[in-house]
Amino acid sequence: MNRSRLTSLLVFTTWLAGCSTIGDWFAADTTAIPSPLPEVASAKGALQTAWSVSGGVGTDKQFLRLRPLIQGGQVMVANADGEVVAYDATSGGQLWRTATGTPISGGVGGGDGLVIVGSSKGEVVALDLKDGKEHWRTTLSGEILAPPRASGGVVVVRTLDGNVTALSATNGNRQWVFSRTVPVLTLRGVSAPLIVRDRVYVGLDSGQLVTLGLHDGHEIWEAAVAVPKGRSELERMVDIDADPVMFGGLLYVAAFQGRVVAVDPDSGQLSWSRAISTATGIGVDHDHVYISDDESVVWCLDRTSGSALWRQEALRNRDLTSPTPFGDGVVVGDLEGYLHSLSREDGHIIGRFSLEGKPILTAPVVQGATLYAVGSGGTIAALKQ
Repeated sequence: MNRSRLTSLLVFTTWLAGCSTIGDWFAADTTAIPSPLPEVASAKGALQTAWSVSGGVGTDKQFLRLRPLIQGGQVMVANADGEVVAYDATSGGQLWRTATGTPISGGVGGGDGLVIVGSSKGEVVALDLKDGKEHWRTTLSGEILAPPRASGGVVVVRTLDGNVTALSATNGNRQWVFSRTVPVLTLRGVSAPLIVRDRVYVGLDSGQLVTLGLHDGHEIWEAAVAVPKGRSELERMVDIDADPVMFGGLLYVAAFQGRVVAVDPDSGQLSWSRAISTATGIGVDHDHVYISDDESVVWCLDRTSGSALWRQEALRNRDLTSPTPFGDGVVVGDLEGYLHSLSREDGHIIGRFSLEGKPILTAPVVQGATLYAVGSGGTIAALKQ
């Protein structure tokens, strides 16, 4: 990972007794130079605008990854000033806009007919999917940097202080809290909880993946995705900030300075693992797992074995988002506001689209035959291939 970017993402949770100085950790700092914009090999993956609007306040200065939510034929986006806006997914027409009055930091989540956002003040705000009216709000123990998830009448929220909290989807009352100690030094981010049927899968800052019961919070199993190594706190960071992905009966998880693993969701047994470090996320299709690593090299692995099929290095150090499979390619966003489409077969670049001149911090989202991308400058676009 680019050292200057890594420094901006670090969170100190306690004061380090007995260490030398924080500056010593970065004494050998050399900021990596982004690769120049590579040529597009073909136009097979060209992206065309279906609609595009400006959502107002951007998020690049706060480095907030505010992912949109696609649900009920609507695209919901949030900005750092606390607004949540819903657009018609087909036309881009605005359907409703709600000012929550709290600085949104956790992106847009939802489920059970709710649109749910979290703030830097620890507030969880639940809005109605149809009109954006507020149903309830609750204050939790820490900053919220991942979208809340809801299913089966339960809202699950991950806070930066290591807590996983379940709330009633009806009124926001607390149902249970699962807590783990946060390491001294972590990345500024957390993975969003994944709810599948009656289980919640959560990646922890310790490199562990834990599975909890949705309705009572009891621990079902725990697996090590990464194990801390090295002498310094920086070397021992193994955060799971990438959201877990369930596909084809396996759970895919990745850790910073760790590995990418495929896990049996029932037992926690590893099916395969691959030593690749990432703090962004994972893309999965029927045959492949895609990863943007810490140097913005894009990897394609066989989904069932984990063997490497190809890797694309032409976008190195461009601070790529996690890859999103779409059409004939897999799409990543970069620090200059470009979306790049890479061939699923061999990784060569088959398309490019300029969203805006600001960094794209969050992976595009696909619904049907449309890809929705959000830039940190406030632009939202629906794209076709």
